[in-house]
Amino acid sequence: MIFKTDKYLKVNAEQITEHLKTYSDDDVLVLNIEKKRNSRSFLQNNYYWAVLGMVSGHTGHTTNELHAYFGSMFLKVFRLNKLTKKEDQFTLSTKSLNTKQFSNYIEKVRMFANSDLEVYTPTPEEYRLRDNLSDVFPEINNQFQ
Repeated sequence: MIFKTDKYLKVNAEQITEHLKTYSDDDVLVLNIEKKRNSRSFLQNNYYWAVLGMVSGHTGHTTNELHAYFGSMFLKVFRLNKLTKKEDQFTLSTKSLNTKQFSNYIEKVRMFANSDLEVYTPTPEEYRLRDNLSDVFPEINNQFQ
């Protein structure tokens, strides 16, 4: 049986066909089929908040303040308001971004921090390497603070 949940449900066409046979012709059904997109990953999210932490340490702003600031800076979209017939500005949520979009957003934050704020933030590869080596060489953590 197929149940509606907030999680993705992986079923094949045969399972769907068999399940649909359990309904009568008079039943009204709603079926929503979407291609699964890759939402941002746990590692991406940890890296993003680590970058914000590095910037926070140099600016004095909290990571939440920086999150809001960078979102308004790099995630602006303009859409036609059907009621007013004017363009309205919206800020996308980082939660709505897929992995590629989130990577691009983080890179914009990093580049801004590096160039405009003169705050060095490691690339994702450098950050992963630091995490892998920090157990063996604890002093590595000091390089990125």
